[in-house]
Amino acid sequence: MKRRKFLETAAFAGATASIYPMGCEHSGGMIYRTLGKSGIKVSLLGFGSHLSKENKSNSKERDRQIKEGLDRGINFFDIYEHGYEQFEPMAKSLASHNNDVVISLVTIASRNNIHYRFKNIHEEVEGALKIFKRDHIDCYRVVNKVDRDADVLFRFKEQGKVRAVGIVAHYEEDAIKALEERDFDFVMLPYNFHHNWGGASALGTTYDLLMPLLKKNNIGIIAMKPMGSVDMIKLARDNNIIGPNAHGIPVPPAMLRYIFENPYIATAIPTMNSVDEVQMNYTAVERPALDDADRDVLVTLSKIAFETKSAYLSPHYQFLERWTV
Repeated sequence: MKRRKFLETAAFAGATASIYPMGCEHSGGMIYRTLGKSGIKVSLLGFGSHLSKENKSNSKERDRQIKEGLDRGINFFDIYEHGYEQFEPMAKSLASHNNDVVISLVTIASRNNIHYRFKNIHEEVEGALKIFKRDHIDCYRVVNKVDRDADVLFRFKEQGKVRAVGIVAHYEEDAIKALEERDFDFVMLPYNFHHNWGGASALGTTYDLLMPLLKKNNIGIIAMKPMGSVDMIKLARDNNIIGPNAHGIPVPPAMLRYIFENPYIATAIPTMNSVDEVQMNYTAVERPALDDADRDVLVTLSKIAFETKSAYLSPHYQFLERWTV
């Protein structure tokens, strides 16, 4: 996609009307979309999983952030146990809203070389049900491929203990292969202004093959890496696009609006590690359509990122720009 075209239209559709697709609802200022054929209503803005070290060790502050999100209508919470040990803390934080929130989890028990308290996926799901004091988990996903974990999750779905089974895929071909093998309810994909549709670079991962397939089969889409990783945020700060010396529009909401303009994406799940971040990101819901100022700043940042030839990314995130090599 050329720079001029990017300025004219964003994401999959670009017209303001596309922000309100079939199955879209409004309540108290929040926009809710249906997660594909699962029928689950999810807030357009969700809570991502990745926590700062400070947040992990400060339960009171994390509770303030969760409460702020709940008060603003966020109902989708993606919760990592592995590496973050968040089952019990989040169960406690969400207890008073247990019947109103959508809990999203990812399997880890069967991965090699990872020390984990659950011995297998069956034990993990049963453990999650017990910890969250629920008779079901809303969304449970496997990582990158169809394996025995997926088989177990589909059996739990048949029992009513999991509402929707999905897959997280970092590459288009992995998602397509998985969808050819199993009838997943949703996919979780990297999706943001720079790594998808190319931004100023005119490259990127366009998902040209995947998006029509998802639409045709009514498979829900969850956008991860909605701001292009923490490294993109650092790049924006280093170039005074974000931060105390920045001039112009708040950039994180513009990043989210880019995603919200794709009517097929049900929810975007940025990391939020402060009440201020929750409040700022929520402004994207209040005005979910991009304007020219939003597009200009996103093009500028995308161009800066592209010119680094992926050097701004940490090694473990350089897969996001596989298309640059």
